[in-house]
Parts: sequence; C-alpha cells; structure tokens
Amino acid sequence: MINKKLEEKILGNIPNDYSNLEKALLIYKRLCETVNYSFDCYIDEKNVLLNFTNKENLQKIDGDENKDVVCFTFNAILIELFKRAEVLSEIYNSGYIKDDDMILPKHFPVEVKIDDIDFIIEATNGIIDHNDLVLSKYSTH
Repeated sequence: MINKKLEEKILGNIPNDYSNLEKALLIYKRLCETVNYSFDCYIDEKNVLLNFTNKENLQKIDGDENKDVVCFTFNAILIELFKRAEVLSEIYNSGYIKDDDMILPKHFPVEVKIDDIDFIIEATNGIIDHNDLVLSKYSTH
C-alpha cells in the first residue's frame, strides 16, 4: 500500500532498544519531517482531491520526488508504518479506508493503543508539544 522507499526512509535505523512508544514517536516525527501538506490541495481542493482519495496513489508518495499528502493520506501512511514496525497493541479507528479501497476525504485521527496507553494521533494536532506536520517542518520546534 505504501511506497517502499518511503517505508525504508522512515523505518530504517530505529534503535532496537526503543520501547514501542518511542518507536511510534520517532516514526511520527520522521514522517512529519519527510512529507508536506499539499499546497495544491490548499489552493484547489476541488480539482485535486480525487488524487488523494485513491489508495493506489499512496505508492507514489516516496518522500523525495513526491512528498504531498493531506490529513487522511498522512494517517493512512502512518497507520501502515505503525503496523509494519509492530508498535501497536490495538487500532481503534481505521475507518478512513472505504470498502472500495478509496480513502475517505474526511479528517479522522488515528486512534491506537501503544504499550497499553491510548493515543489519538493526527497530522494537524501533534501528539507531544504540538509537533504536527506543519510545525515539524516550518518552525523552531
């Protein structure tokens, strides 16, 4: 579902002695630093939104040549990275993928359990000290 190059960039070199929570925080931080919120979607959502709702287009987001995401594609990538890193105890909200493999164009946070603690994680409201997608890239956090 996600680009292998992006997966390797985000999941590579995670220290083995990290707890699942530390791994999840590092994955989130790296993803925020690697991808960008789509300016095209800010400017002309009506004409570009379909590109972001097609699940197959997640393969194109490699973190180098194509970095553009929106909140729901960020969440789809994040949850897949968490699954591959095996950091989750449970996933409560994965309702952003419709039956026809299209991503719902709605703002759903990722609701998970990591190390027996419940978390609500998303691109626009950071999990610790407001380190969300935009602030991680464009501020002094």
